[in-house]
Amino acid sequence: MKMEFKFFFLILLLNTACSHLKTATSLPMSTEYVFKQDVEVKSESGKVDRVNKGEKYISEEKQLLIESPGYIGVMVIQEHQRPKKIDIDLKKSTLWTSENTPIYLNTKLDSILSQVNDVQKLLMQKRAEEALNLTKSLQLEYPQVVFFRRLEASCLIVMGKVEEGKKIFEELKGSANK
Repeated sequence: MKMEFKFFFLILLLNTACSHLKTATSLPMSTEYVFKQDVEVKSESGKVDRVNKGEKYISEEKQLLIESPGYIGVMVIQEHQRPKKIDIDLKKSTLWTSENTPIYLNTKLDSILSQVNDVQKLLMQKRAEEALNLTKSLQLEYPQVVFFRRLEASCLIVMGKVEEGKKIFEELKGSANK
């Protein structure tokens, strides 16, 4: 009988200890954030808060996206132990570039303008279909450059497809007014 009592007591002790351990580890832990800029904080739950420079922001979330216009945003992901306080100083986006950035941009711009010049040469040589093909490849490579739609319209007009070309110009004129 004594042995059964000790065994029962041990199980009771283990159950109690495990339930306390579970309670202790499931307690939410919060972290205090202090930002060096006005920021927008987006939590994994979808909540968005605007926080002014220097204000304290307390969160229990494991993941936060911190953004501010003109600055490089950061994602804070906390897995295990949380620090009680985190100071965050976002870096300006202009600091993200290197001394090679202007060289890269100038090279890219030169390449684009050279290809536009090639389209114009082809049009002057009455090789409008080749000019259109080059324009289409530029549109695929740079879909955000609206100028290539204008170039496409010019090619179509030179090819004798005046109505198609005019239609593109009208679409572009309409979208510019929006």
